[in-house]
Amino acid sequence: MITLMVVAGIALLIAIGYLNHVAENAKLDKARARVELSDRLRRCSEIAETFPGQLVSPALKLLMTRLELNVMQRMQALDKGNDQVKTRIGELNALVAQGDAIVVTNPVSPIQTEAKAKDVRFLLEALHGQVTRAAHDGFLQTSEAKHWIREIRNILVMLHIEFFNNLGQAALSQDQPGQARLGFERGVQYLRNQP
Repeated sequence: MITLMVVAGIALLIAIGYLNHVAENAKLDKARARVELSDRLRRCSEIAETFPGQLVSPALKLLMTRLELNVMQRMQALDKGNDQVKTRIGELNALVAQGDAIVVTNPVSPIQTEAKAKDVRFLLEALHGQVTRAAHDGFLQTSEAKHWIREIRNILVMLHIEFFNNLGQAALSQDQPGQARLGFERGVQYLRNQP
């Protein structure tokens, strides 16, 4: 009888330890998911708000909005009682419902320095990562993701064309034809290297 009680006590302790371990792992997984989604949301918001308006088409703005909506919906699944998330989802649904008639509110920001061009390139890389991740998660179809990756490459080319053109125009306005020529030649060289 005492042996059975000891065995039952040990089994009970093992079961409690196992259940505690499972509960801790579930909490850890949920916390990791929250952190990851918060980071993705921050990146989506940064891209949507700071991307230069001259490079944003209504279709691209719609994609950015859809990506943010996807992240917000996943966050809502983790934290159902968050009213801020519900409010933002409502706002994003209203924007997505506009379709291609969505208004691009990003301000035009000329690409006149190498630092600005680099910042926009980093935004494009972040957008590429978001599109890839959305395709991996099953939110975007593979064909749609491939389309947007091609579009991101095209936007990168447009970014460099604008940068080198602005560089050349600035040098011309300062009466420096040699520097202007160098800027335009860099642009032509960049275009030649594109597929």
